[in-house]
Amino acid sequence: MKLSKYFILAAASLSWLAGCKDDPELQTTDIGPEMTNVVVDEEAVYGGQVSFAATLNDALPLSTLKAQVLFDGDLVAEEVIRTKTNGTYEGTVTLPYYKNFPDGGDAELVIVAQNTHFGLTQQTFPLTVYYPHPDKIVYLLGGQEYDMLPTENAFEYAVTAEFPQKPKGYIRAIVDELDSEVTFGYDTAAGGIVAGSTDAIPFTNSTAGEYTISFNIRTFDGAPFTKLLFDGAEMTMIDSETYSVVATLSQNATYTLEGIAGFADWTLDADFFERGSEAGEVKFLPLGGLYKITADFAHSYLKAEAMKSATELATLNEDGSGAIWAIGGMEVGKPTLQNAASWNPEKGGLCLARVADKKYQITFVAGVSINAAKFDFKFFHQKSWGGEFGGSDISTTSDLVAINDSGNLGLAEGKTLDLGGIYRFTVDITGGNKAAVLTVEKIGEQELPAADLRIDGVAMTQTDADNYSIDLDLTQGQLLTLGGADAYTPAWINPDFFAEVSPSGIRFVPMNGK
Repeated sequence: MKLSKYFILAAASLSWLAGCKDDPELQTTDIGPEMTNVVVDEEAVYGGQVSFAATLNDALPLSTLKAQVLFDGDLVAEEVIRTKTNGTYEGTVTLPYYKNFPDGGDAELVIVAQNTHFGLTQQTFPLTVYYPHPDKIVYLLGGQEYDMLPTENAFEYAVTAEFPQKPKGYIRAIVDELDSEVTFGYDTAAGGIVAGSTDAIPFTNSTAGEYTISFNIRTFDGAPFTKLLFDGAEMTMIDSETYSVVATLSQNATYTLEGIAGFADWTLDADFFERGSEAGEVKFLPLGGLYKITADFAHSYLKAEAMKSATELATLNEDGSGAIWAIGGMEVGKPTLQNAASWNPEKGGLCLARVADKKYQITFVAGVSINAAKFDFKFFHQKSWGGEFGGSDISTTSDLVAINDSGNLGLAEGKTLDLGGIYRFTVDITGGNKAAVLTVEKIGEQELPAADLRIDGVAMTQTDADNYSIDLDLTQGQLLTLGGADAYTPAWINPDFFAEVSPSGIRFVPMNGK
């Protein structure tokens, strides 16, 4: 036991002595490498490369050679070369490409040499930066390249050719003799064209055919973009398919929408609008107030949503003003069920129209915007989760629609909606937000549009009111993909001819044939 104690004491003493040894001292110096024969470019272009070279000599081991570009004292670009031995080093540093910067702007190029003891030597040179003037830039669309040539306008390039109504391509430019490449694409967050992107620029023209696409490499202005005016105010492009504007509207007032080709064929949210007597005119139906009007090109649809402010959607207030929202599954969606969002409030929340004090309505067409055989949706105080009309907050005497304990609306047992029937759901909160009364009435009928039924992407032909057909050459075991899922699901599939492999896929059973 005594021997063990001595061994422990000895080990502890050695450990303490080891801890008391001096750490190696970090070797530093204030003297940097000798830097001679420094050669740099005096001019450059945005997005281009700046060349530099320098000869380094040092008794200490070398570490790096850096080229730094500063705009107004801010570091915007840097290139680092590892240097091991004395000698001459050369390289390039790539400049960023900025929008609306000075053409011939002043910058600084700083060359910094460093050794392994952190000694620095640096020299600063003036650098003038211009916008490039390439002989051409290129518009890339669907694998095809279109040369865009300079126009009479400074820094603008253009091409005239046959284009679709909504071409979706991006632009590429070679900006200097070193083949430095800059691309220009669209940035949704920035709300416009930016450098360094290859995302499609959502150019749009009134029609497909021959027209001109232009782009300014300094201002990033491009054309054509659809310019929409609602009551004279320009609508903002949210993305390539969506434009909106916030405006104060008056009940039964008429407003003009300009800039949409084929607007006569668009669907209007019937709770908010009806067509006026002139082309592009719409009459606003609900109570007046602040609204966001949205033109949805993906669905050729004009809708409105109540707003609290220019940036905030309206919510239901204690006095019954504001807005009520319907959120539901894939069985409700405007203008059609193809736009249903399956309980996604942001995408699928539907604003009810405030048609009178403390009275709101929403209208559906069975088979178009609401499933005639089943549906499940609910009323909320906002276009998000939170305040809602629970089962104890809303009641109805309708024999067509039932409300469960959670406040969800669905068909009453044994009931269905008439295909093509127009059904109006009205929420009356005269008795308070906790005592809402729902009424449901059929107010008319409309002819259902032809179903968009497809097999392997090929449209089927409607042969009469209830039937569609298509002729195909099929091989045994061939897998077919069904499009227009609402029409196929649920559906009976003839098992002598097809085997179901998924909700939207079938396999052909018989021998090869037509």
